[in-house]
Amino acid sequence: MSGNPDGRMRRVKVAVVQTAPGLEAVEENLLVLEDLVRDAVRVHNPQIVVLPEAAVSPAIARPGSTTSGVRPVDGAPMHLYRQLARELDVVVGGGFLARRGPHVYSTYVVAEPDGRVQLHNKSALGLWDGTTNIAGRSQGRKVLDAFGSTNVGVACGWEWARTHTARKLSRRVDLAIGGMSWPTLGTDRTGAFGSWVRRENERQEHMAVTLPRLMARLIGAPVAVAVTVAPDALKTTRRSSLPENARLVGQSQIVDASGTVLASIDPGCGAGHVAAEVAFARPEPRDVIPTGDWITTPSIGARAAMPAIRIRDRVLYEGKRTLSRHDWQDWPAADFEAEIGAGDANEQAVATGAPGLFHPSW
Repeated sequence: MSGNPDGRMRRVKVAVVQTAPGLEAVEENLLVLEDLVRDAVRVHNPQIVVLPEAAVSPAIARPGSTTSGVRPVDGAPMHLYRQLARELDVVVGGGFLARRGPHVYSTYVVAEPDGRVQLHNKSALGLWDGTTNIAGRSQGRKVLDAFGSTNVGVACGWEWARTHTARKLSRRVDLAIGGMSWPTLGTDRTGAFGSWVRRENERQEHMAVTLPRLMARLIGAPVAVAVTVAPDALKTTRRSSLPENARLVGQSQIVDASGTVLASIDPGCGAGHVAAEVAFARPEPRDVIPTGDWITTPSIGARAAMPAIRIRDRVLYEGKRTLSRHDWQDWPAADFEAEIGAGDANEQAVATGAPGLFHPSW
């Protein structure tokens, strides 16, 4: 059940922050991200700030790179989110590639003003991020003390496209938040293959824009999604985890429970922020969740390619891990539990690698 079982309506202002981070430039991106969040709070005075899943670096592997966008779960991204939530008196949701125990996950952080933090590991990988992280098994529902035990759903990337996500959240949350880092297939090829790629890119862009609106209608609650964008080609190579000349697309948006867009940022605008008030009321889905796995079905070509791409990515990820070639393997295999309790403003939450603490469902 939602946090409003009696059906009473409350209105909460939500801001979404769209980012355009540089590849693997985590520290530089964090400085820009902090400025964006502070500006969003100054301009909009929101109660919740929503950042992308890959807010500090796109989940892309580049050949020959000696660094990556991965950071320890108790590293700088986590502490920035927690610090901003406490200092600015807002709920902050944002993600990063986090080493948690023996693996890396796309982890989404929900930080409250009192220092409490809840973590979500993305469960549905896209076509191109499997070389940098693996899928988790998170149930996707968090309870925010900041709004009187309000239930909030969390989803990232392709989780927005899966009916499994809708079934977990439908009628059970007052708001769904999260992010996307959604790539096209890239390439400037001509001929029949080039025509197919252009059509597929148009389909991917349409999915990235419309899925938050469809999800809102399926779960009966407002949705706020922040997107990592790269309107210009990323200039990747054949040896990268992305195709050549891929772009990051989508639209940061705030949607009400009927699927109506209340505020949005065009991807061509780059980094920025918008805000809107959303209603917390008894969730009433407008549409029936489709049968099968997909809210909107990818093309036949994309579905046919998925198994091979995912096998390739997992082989590359595990191969480097076996050979200790991931740069993050030099760090301690530490982790948090799925929730960090509220604490003193001067307290620094530190992960621990104690036996039995880590579990892949976190």
